[in-house]
Amino acid sequence: MTDQPIKKAMNKPEAAGRMVQWAIELSQFDIKYRPRVAIKAQALADFIAEFTVPENIENIWTVNTDGSSTQHGGGAGIVLTSPEKNVIKYRIQLKFPVTNNEAKYEALLAGLRVARALGAKNVVLRSDSQLVIGQVRGEYEAKEARMQKYLKLTNQLISSFNYTEFVQIPREQNTEADEVARSASTDSGGKRSDWKTEEQNHSSILELQISSVHTDHGWTSPIVTFLQEGRLPDDPEEVKKEARYILEEVHGGICGDHTGAKSLARNIMRAGYFWPTMQRDAADFVRTCDSCQRYGNVQRIPREKMTTISSLWPFAQFGIPRTIISDNGRQFDSQSFRSFCSSLGIKNKYSSPGHPQANGQTEVTNRTLLKIIKSRLVGAKGMWPEELPSALWAYRTTAQTPTGETPFSLTYGTEAVIPVEVGLTSLRREFFDEQTNENQLKENLDNLDEIRDQAAERMAKYQQKIAEYYNQRVKLRRFNIGDLVLRKVTPATKDPSHGKLGPSWEGPYRVVHYSHQGSYHLEDLEGKRLPRPWNVEHLKRYYEKEP
Repeated sequence: MTDQPIKKAMNKPEAAGRMVQWAIELSQFDIKYRPRVAIKAQALADFIAEFTVPENIENIWTVNTDGSSTQHGGGAGIVLTSPEKNVIKYRIQLKFPVTNNEAKYEALLAGLRVARALGAKNVVLRSDSQLVIGQVRGEYEAKEARMQKYLKLTNQLISSFNYTEFVQIPREQNTEADEVARSASTDSGGKRSDWKTEEQNHSSILELQISSVHTDHGWTSPIVTFLQEGRLPDDPEEVKKEARYILEEVHGGICGDHTGAKSLARNIMRAGYFWPTMQRDAADFVRTCDSCQRYGNVQRIPREKMTTISSLWPFAQFGIPRTIISDNGRQFDSQSFRSFCSSLGIKNKYSSPGHPQANGQTEVTNRTLLKIIKSRLVGAKGMWPEELPSALWAYRTTAQTPTGETPFSLTYGTEAVIPVEVGLTSLRREFFDEQTNENQLKENLDNLDEIRDQAAERMAKYQQKIAEYYNQRVKLRRFNIGDLVLRKVTPATKDPSHGKLGPSWEGPYRVVHYSHQGSYHLEDLEGKRLPRPWNVEHLKRYYEKEP
């Protein structure tokens, strides 16, 4: 569109010279010529904009900027004049490749940043760059991509001020800023102590080249608003929702490793988030994490005080026992074993309800017998039934630490004759007299009660010392009726298909009855009761997440 007769001149047949060449060059394009409409309205708008007297603005800062580029970088010079006529000179060394126009834009941006940092609200920017000032004022179009980014960043900084004015001045009126810019680009003038110096390693538009990871109404919007403006969301539930998202993502997201509460809080802070109750929220979140509870480590710390068993003369009474107390192994909890005991009138009980540590004490005796059997068998492991009587006699004729006596002597009042006394005659066999021996046996039987009392006293002291040492490490664990608990996965309850990746705990179960010290009866969430009680050593509390 034009108000000149270009169409008539181009289509004129008698045109010659340079006009003919232009007509030929332009003929390959489908150019349409239209007359321009009247420009009275535009002229009126320009007149009003030019001659309107601006309102009186006080506390205006004047900022002169200039930029200089070299082969390896550039420099930016800023000269700020406060309303009180105080002058501040600021130079920036640009440690990256930059063109001359980009250096002038960097100087302009730096001038705006410094003025904002000094608390300026009204600024007049003066530069000798016709391109930069023309683009900022909208007189020139920014065609290059980098110039468009510089212009966009400039407009963002302008919004921080109440009043801004951009003025193009001749080069001779910008000598101070030019001197500062040249000293920054050539790294000279370092002795000028009144000049503030800064190094810039990256272009200012680099922040605009980073892709945005949030939308206008995404989950990060309130966080960005808080970081930029210090304003919290109005809805408390929305705040909790955002905090819960951060906890879930950092704890169990793609980069989450189900770490502990303290590590979780540190990772959140390292990612750039913080809120006053973060430590407490992290602890509550980790405690209620279902995966952390099911796959948590099995603690070896005892959870119940030791309950001791005293049995000084295990062979004092003979016959069929009234009750057999065993552990929860399937060999003792099978139908065949129950039928066998029932046919003899024997009651079956398990160690969990009666004695929480009884199973462990029984295992000590079993371990001692097993060690004797393995030492005697060497390679012939299948012959252990034949060696069991010998192992039992070895145990019965060995003095025990708690009592200081052998089980045989506590039962019969005298020591048994062991095979070595037959192979190599001992003193009591060599000087054996039947009548004297008979009298000695009767005397030993008369003193047996005293010996047993002494052994009982010695065992009580021994057990007291063991219990005191054991109870020092105890951290009592108690459950109430209705509490949810997890049960430790045992070899009998473990799913073989899980392998090494299976959980350490299973459940949850609900506590329905408390029978004895450290023994609980359980049921699943559907109300199905487990067949036997469970020791507190195999249970831990299950924490549900809040809805």
